[in-house]
Amino acid sequence: MPATFLYCGIDISGTTIDICIQTSNQTFEHHQLPNTAAGFKALLKLCPGDYWFVMEGTGAFHLPLCFYLHQKQSKYSVVNALQIKRYIQMHLERSKTDKIDAKHICMYGIERHPAQYEMPCEQYFECKTLNNAIETLTQEITSFSNKIYALQQLKVDNTVVQKTYSSIVKNLRLELKKLEQALAQKLHAWQPDLVEQVSSVKV
Repeated sequence: MPATFLYCGIDISGTTIDICIQTSNQTFEHHQLPNTAAGFKALLKLCPGDYWFVMEGTGAFHLPLCFYLHQKQSKYSVVNALQIKRYIQMHLERSKTDKIDAKHICMYGIERHPAQYEMPCEQYFECKTLNNAIETLTQEITSFSNKIYALQQLKVDNTVVQKTYSSIVKNLRLELKKLEQALAQKLHAWQPDLVEQVSSVKV
């Protein structure tokens, strides 16, 4: 990785991004921007030229910025959150704020030179979104089914509540089936060979 790059550490939350910018005279600047397209545009204005952006993977919060930097052909890395946590612990940092975390992420970039993030293809995100929804509905079905079972053990009349929960479970299962079918179609279109290999495995 060229030594000419300066680094920008980014701590991301649902609504804001705290950034720590390494300057050409080796000092650090801190800014807080909205986690929106306007904030991303302001980020690039604050970091013109050869900057390498470093952020930690934060569920889905970091993805919009990844898409933006990818479109702008910027250099950036996404580091496992556990690696950042261990790096901060190694430096015996006890205080924890978004500003402090952003500086440590910047320092991590300067010292470790993490690799360029390889943006997955569009089909990956489509399948991941469907799979996450399937997991959520499955958990909801289990939760309401457990509630129905608990109500059945009570020695009081709760027929109306049971019917309501049963109706919810029925609708959730219908929606779950739609999601599973949509995911299967996406996977067949994206990775037909892999789907065929998995389908051929006999349990």
